[in-house]
Amino acid sequence: MKEVVREKGKTVVVDDARIDRAEALSPDDLMELVGELMVGHARIHRVILEQKKRMTAEETAAELDRIADHLSCVVNDLQECVLKAKMLPARGLLRRVAGVAGKRGDEIGVELEGEDTEVDGDILKELEAPLADWVRKRSAAKKLKLSITNEDNLAVVRAFADGIGLPAEASEPLRAVAERLGGLIGFESHAGERESVRLQLPLTNAMFFGQLVKLHDQLFMLPMSGIEGVAEVRHGELGSSGERQTFRWGDRTLPVFWPHRLLRIPRVASAKESVPLVVAGIGERRFALAVDELYWSQEVRMKSLGDCVGRAQGIAGSTMLAGGKVALIIDMRDLAELVLPERT
Repeated sequence: MKEVVREKGKTVVVDDARIDRAEALSPDDLMELVGELMVGHARIHRVILEQKKRMTAEETAAELDRIADHLSCVVNDLQECVLKAKMLPARGLLRRVAGVAGKRGDEIGVELEGEDTEVDGDILKELEAPLADWVRKRSAAKKLKLSITNEDNLAVVRAFADGIGLPAEASEPLRAVAERLGGLIGFESHAGERESVRLQLPLTNAMFFGQLVKLHDQLFMLPMSGIEGVAEVRHGELGSSGERQTFRWGDRTLPVFWPHRLLRIPRVASAKESVPLVVAGIGERRFALAVDELYWSQEVRMKSLGDCVGRAQGIAGSTMLAGGKVALIIDMRDLAELVLPERT
């Protein structure tokens, strides 16, 4: 740690990893500017497409094309700089959490992995107290292992205890932080023997990777931090439980949810023999989201719907795609509360 004097008679303590990354504007301010540039970039592409459709003013379209390419490079560079300012190595968090075990005076080995993995500093801050609580409650373990890795642009946190196995309820703070950050969590415990926890979280809250899907004629984005997998399933392979369709995913039977009604979108009968499913959820809860088309994943920045639109059930915000198209970002918490109001 390092002390930095801000003004006379007042001192603040700053993490060493942040010293060389300080900017006149905060990372959040800079990221807001990046978002505006991204919108302008998308609008230029839309103009180009309209010009090309009319087959007029070819030279103007070509010049706009060059401008868009240049602007794209600027946006990417600025975005990279801002993200670097927000990202911190997990080293400090892991060592502080491991220190909790050492302070108890017990002979317990703590193995750390992924100290150089860079994660948004705000997310690391959210994780510290829940991870420290997890370690503190397992002081009787023979060995602990903590790791944070970057897997497919997601922060995957693993905690393993050997020689002890507590019920999932003993990890409630970790469950809460997973839900708060829009991620997934999974537990495995063998009483008195071993225990493991896996969290899947966004690397940063400034930008996120999303899965693009289509419902009827509208595009939607699903945050990847809340997705466990995708599948293409024949209609005959879907099961049922009461009036609800179900889908077998590994050793779990998940409810199948068609979000069209919630989002007030017509559900049109399809001649396709199969249906794309996205296995998604929040925290421990899982469900299979049925969509009409499954596209690609990409990095996006979420924008609020604005005061004029207000809060819309099932929608967390929107994002601008290349070509000027808008995709609405689905709120996994809303879907989970509707499909699985109680944890299962």
